[in-house]
Amino acid sequence: MLVAACLSVGISGQSSEPQKKSKSTPQKVEIMKFFIGDPIEDSGYETGPLHIIYSDGTEIVKTLPPLEASTEKETYFNSVGFSDVQLAEDRQTLGWTINVENCCTSYSIPLSVVVFRDKQVLHTFSQGMMVWSWKFVQRGKQVEAVFGPTHGTDVGDDCLYDVKSGKLISDTWGDGNESSQAITPDAPKLADTPGDDLIHAAQKGDLPRVLALLGSHVDVNSKLSGNLDGGTTALIEASKAGHLDVVKALIAAHADVDAKDEVLKETALMYASGNGQLDIVRALLSAHSSVNARGNYGTPSALFEASVEGHAEVVKALIDADADVNYRTSTGTSSLMLASSQGHLDVVRVLIAAHADVSAKEDNGDTALIDAAANGHLDVVQFLLENGANPTDMTNYGGTPLKAAAEADHVDVVRALLTGAANINEMGRDGTTALMSASRAGHLA
Repeated sequence: MLVAACLSVGISGQSSEPQKKSKSTPQKVEIMKFFIGDPIEDSGYETGPLHIIYSDGTEIVKTLPPLEASTEKETYFNSVGFSDVQLAEDRQTLGWTINVENCCTSYSIPLSVVVFRDKQVLHTFSQGMMVWSWKFVQRGKQVEAVFGPTHGTDVGDDCLYDVKSGKLISDTWGDGNESSQAITPDAPKLADTPGDDLIHAAQKGDLPRVLALLGSHVDVNSKLSGNLDGGTTALIEASKAGHLDVVKALIAAHADVDAKDEVLKETALMYASGNGQLDIVRALLSAHSSVNARGNYGTPSALFEASVEGHAEVVKALIDADADVNYRTSTGTSSLMLASSQGHLDVVRVLIAAHADVSAKEDNGDTALIDAAANGHLDVVQFLLENGANPTDMTNYGGTPLKAAAEADHVDVVRALLTGAANINEMGRDGTTALMSASRAGHLA
């Protein structure tokens, strides 16, 4: 039988001198006594109920859930006992651990810390590991607990929680005492990086850790402290790395799907689009991520990122979600120009089918056709010509598709442009023709 812990309250003496009448201030009801009862014989429980007695005579009895029998298809690990009951200095807050059956030992282990105040359970804290030790801090305002492996003397996870909100204040791996499995005296109490752990776990695709941290009320929208890449979030990192299950868990925990990092100002959708993470793109769009959000450096969009990298299926998904196919950056660049310059014919097809402007010009006069011609992308050049691109367009500096192809010695492109009605004798603003440009570059073909 577990020994009961009892507390008593002293009563102050009364003065014999007359006093002025004043409004009485009701005293707070305090926890006067608590104890764990004996279990019923052969019940399967290790302890009986937990009794909590208040100064007003109220008694609260906490019991454990009914035991469930394991079957061939499903194994149950039942809560079988109360242990390590502690009363905070405020005498309003009580806590205890719950012992649970364990697969790998012949005895149960404490897996969670329960905090009780105002005659009800406030929070249950767990990290999915054994509770090595725990205590109240600052008169019951905080709870510190060390979680760690059941066997051995591996390092522990020292966690500090705010009792009122239930939020994790600090989470410092390795601050449990390895030899005694206890809280170390010098364990940090006010570390401001619980969100960093979540972000690192999301980046690695560590779903169990992510779920444990979310269950501990870590802010799902925390931004990484001291990050040279600029204050990224867990959702951004999981989206970059392609961890769909983590992305879904973060979205379910109400992650801000439109949060941006601090430098590039790009969202999770932008990163996922640029990396070709189609399933993640769909998950983010389903969570109403802004498909036309803009970033820094010429204000690219998710569609820009997918187009320049050649992810046609992602481009299609973004367009289906109403991405602006004719959005232009601060310098006039369009998604079609980017895809054309990189030779991504499948993306070019999708964009033009969605009515991308094949004649759009950058501020310097460049067009999708000029970009494709300059880089020797014959199939893109032909497709653009078939869809109305003008082979005689001229840049601000006198360049044309034909001159661009000739200067780079893209003979097949030159032939395609001539077939498409490009004028071989057309003179640019610099007074030269395509033939002159090719000759100057030493291309005799």
